Amino acid sequence: EQHDRPQRLCVAFHEQYLDKTSHKPEDNAWGATEFYNLNPQAHFDITDLHLYSSDAPGQFWDKHVHGVRKMKAFLKTRGDAEKPIWNSETSFFSGRDQFGFSEKEQARRVIQWYAQSLAVGIQRNFWYRVTEERGITNSDFTPKPSFAAHVTAAREFTNTTYQGEETGISDLRAYHFQGQDKRKTVAWTMSGKKILACQTQGEDTVAVRDMWGNPIPIKRVSDCHVID
Repeated sequence: EQHDRPQRLCVAFHEQYLDKTSHKPEDNAWGATEFYNLNPQAHFDITDLHLYSSDAPGQFWDKHVHGVRKMKAFLKTRGDAEKPIWNSETSFFSGRDQFGFSEKEQARRVIQWYAQSLAVGIQRNFWYRVTEERGITNSDFTPKPSFAAHVTAAREFTNTTYQGEETGISDLRAYHFQGQDKRKTVAWTMSGKKILACQTQGEDTVAVRDMWGNPIPIKRVSDCHVID
C-alpha cells in the first residue's frame, strides 16, 4: 500500500480541488496551506520555485527575497524547512521585450539576484532560456554581458558561506559571504547614484571588482575606501 501513496495523494489533491463550492475563480486556487494539509512532505525532496524578473518592479528581486523568506517561515511551521530550495525557472529580460532594459543592466541584475538567492537559501537557479532577450547569450550563443557576469558570480561565490546583510539604509543592498581565505561583499544601491565607502581596521585590505571580474580603482581617505 505504501508504494502508491504519491499517486493517491494526486487523486486526493484533484478531488479536493473539484470539491470547491464557490464559483469565484479566486476560490478555486490552491495554495501552500491546502497542499500541506494533505501531509505530502514524505513524497518530495526539493521545494521548487519559478521566480522571474518580469513580475518584479524594475526587475529588482526584493519582492522575491521577501516572498522566499515568508515561504521559509511557513515551511518551518510544517516541519519542512530543511528541504533544499531550487528556483527551476528564471530569467532576466533585456532588449526588445516589453520588460527589457539594456544588456549591461541585465548583467547587473544577474549578480544581484545570485547574491540575494544565496542569502535567502536558494541553492540553485536554472535559466528558462539561455539565449536571446531572456537569456545570457545571443541566438548564436555568443556571450552577452550577463554571461560574463554569470561566470564572475560562479567563480566568486564558489566555496563561500552566506554571513549576513547590511540593514537600516533603504537604498543600500549589501550581502556578506565568507570564503576560504577572505570575506566578500556584494553591494549596490537601488538608485545606482550613490557612492559606496567601506571602513577597514588594522592591516585589512580591500579589493573591488566589477561584474565582469575586473579590478575597480578605489580611493583611500584615512581608514575608508571610497568606491565611485
